[in-house]
Amino acid sequence: MNKLIQLKAPISVNFETTQVCNLYCSFCFSNSATYHHKNPPLERVKRVIDALAEAEVFEIRWFGGEFMALKGWEEIVAHAFAKGFFMAFVSNGTLMTRDSAKTLARYGITGGAMSVHGPEAIHDQVVGAPGAFCKTIEGIRNCWEENIGITVLFTPTQINFRSLYDLARWLKTNNVPVTEIGVGRLCPSGEAIKDWNKRRLTLNDYKYLFKVMRKVYQDFGIHVYMGDAFPLCVLPYNDWQLVTGCWQGTGFAQVSYTGGIKSCSILADSYGNILEKPLIDIWTESLQTMRSLKHLPYQCRLCPHFCGGGCSASRFTNKLYGPDEFIPTPEEENIFTLAHRIPGLLNFYIRSNLDRGKTWNENFLQSKFLPATNVKPHINCQFRIRKDIEGYIGFFKGRGILTFNETAARIIQLIDGQHSIEDIINIIEKEYPRDTQIRKNILSFLQSINRGEFLTFSNS
Repeated sequence: MNKLIQLKAPISVNFETTQVCNLYCSFCFSNSATYHHKNPPLERVKRVIDALAEAEVFEIRWFGGEFMALKGWEEIVAHAFAKGFFMAFVSNGTLMTRDSAKTLARYGITGGAMSVHGPEAIHDQVVGAPGAFCKTIEGIRNCWEENIGITVLFTPTQINFRSLYDLARWLKTNNVPVTEIGVGRLCPSGEAIKDWNKRRLTLNDYKYLFKVMRKVYQDFGIHVYMGDAFPLCVLPYNDWQLVTGCWQGTGFAQVSYTGGIKSCSILADSYGNILEKPLIDIWTESLQTMRSLKHLPYQCRLCPHFCGGGCSASRFTNKLYGPDEFIPTPEEENIFTLAHRIPGLLNFYIRSNLDRGKTWNENFLQSKFLPATNVKPHINCQFRIRKDIEGYIGFFKGRGILTFNETAARIIQLIDGQHSIEDIINIIEKEYPRDTQIRKNILSFLQSINRGEFLTFSNS
């Protein structure tokens, strides 16, 4: 039976610092297009940051509304930097001046995302603001000048979903420096609830988008992917690699300037308030029901290639979580719903076994072997490690997430460019004298993270 891993706190949070926004997106889940919001006091926002730091959250992604519409956002970013957070942002880009980009870069921000929902006329229609497209493109260029890479976020609607290819072609033709395009899910929340049955995309609409994602990469070399969760069993096997998935309720959370915390940015209700109760207590206690996966059909809970059941926010419901709109609820599950999934799963078994052999051969041929043990290894990126419920977990900027046991965490501490591989082996052998496999295990561990390009080496 599948289960979700339990961490003591999220790895990364989207921090909704304000609901104020200067655009009027037709699908905004914060209702920023309809309601006249006011900015919160900066001291309250700082208190939320302090609560996140106490729980050892690694990363804050500035979010809104529009986070740059918060007066004094620079002070907030500086406060988070002083607390040791890694940071990124999600923005509409229209307020991103060169000076703003310089400020973000000064506080260690090297990546973010900006929303572009089609070529100029379509984008401006979707966001309800003539001239917004040009301002966003200028914002992307301003970030690039300060070495901040930008992912374009594209939310498909019935108005714009067929314009993805045209957008990619325009970006390529006009040399707009984007690193990739992330396609989101249109979900029944906020502004999008109105006339949902007319607004929503069908499964065939999404399958069309997956075909476009492949063609964009083929024609323009721009990587395009599904940035939200999607049930893999309803897609051809070749499209599975384009789905990044979702860590809601495990490694990801959304926190509001009020202190309310949710497992998903789009779902409405919170699990508690981190200004009133420690985040670790909320995260370990209040999400037990969600992590039990009882909201998913048995077919998902037993699936050998578990994808999380797709996107909970995609289903029109008043519950905190549920199965994706394109798979059955537990109540709807029957032999006929299973029959719909059998072709996709059979395809998975056959193709994945073939790919597994191909991948093993490629990995062997591309293996990066360790140099001599007298060299000094060094982690080649910024990172932080915390002790978690089970073992340790590390956030490696630009590389990813790694989990460790106690010994591996100690080895990571010693990979500092000052100790040679032989030094590390000798130190660990003294600390764990009864373990006769220390040398073999350390070399194997270093080989694995070297294969992931986490290491550099020096002789001095």
